[in-house]
Amino acid sequence: NQKNVTKETKELKKLLDQLKEQLNVEPEVKLEVLFMPYKYSMWDSLESIWLTAKDDPRCHARVMPIPYYERDENGLLSDFHYEIEEFLVNDIPVVSYKEYDYTVIRPDIIYFHNPYDGENRVTSVSPEFYTDKLKHYTDMLVYVPYYVSGVDTSQNIRTGLFPGEKTAHKIISSSKQLTDSYIKLGVESDKILTLGSPKIDYMYKLSNEKKLPKN
Repeated sequence: NQKNVTKETKELKKLLDQLKEQLNVEPEVKLEVLFMPYKYSMWDSLESIWLTAKDDPRCHARVMPIPYYERDENGLLSDFHYEIEEFLVNDIPVVSYKEYDYTVIRPDIIYFHNPYDGENRVTSVSPEFYTDKLKHYTDMLVYVPYYVSGVDTSQNIRTGLFPGEKTAHKIISSSKQLTDSYIKLGVESDKILTLGSPKIDYMYKLSNEKKLPKN
C-alpha cells in the first residue's frame, strides 16, 4: 500500500544519503580525468597535463582519442578518420570511444583541444563529441588551445569566440596577452587560467633531451 511504499522510499533515501556521505570522505575516491584529443599531431597540446594527472594518486587519467571527419566541397562530413593506432604506437595508453561511455561514466574533468564543434570548414570531430554535448556529462570542461598565440592585444584580430570557448567551464591561456585578448572578447576573467602551454612544455622537454630540431 501507499504507506509501505512511502516508508521504503524514506529508508532508501536515508541509505543513499549515508552512502553519499561515506563516499565524500573516502580517501580512495579518485577524480576521473578524461583527455579527448582527435589528432595525434596535436597531442603535445595536452600531453604535459596528462603526464601530471597520470602521476597524481588523486586522479584516474584516461586518454580517449575521438574520431573526426574531413568535409567535402559542399561542407558535408565525408572521409572518416580515427587515429587511435598512432597513440598506441607512440606508447600512449588509450581507451576506445566505443568502449568508454562518457555519458554514463561522467568524468569529473574533460580536457579538449578542438574548439570549433561544427564551425570548422575543413574538418569536424564526430558530432557526438561537440562541446555542447560534453558539457552535460562533466562538471569541469576545460579547453586547452592546440596552438601558441603571439597575440598583440592592441590589434585584436578576432571578433568572436568559437563554440568550445563559449561552452568550456575553464580556458587554459598560454600568456597574459592571450588572457587579455579573451577578456576583450567578453570572457569573464575567472574562467581563464593563465598557466602556460603544454606545447611549450613539450618543446622544453625535447630541448632537455637534445631532441629539439634546429629549425
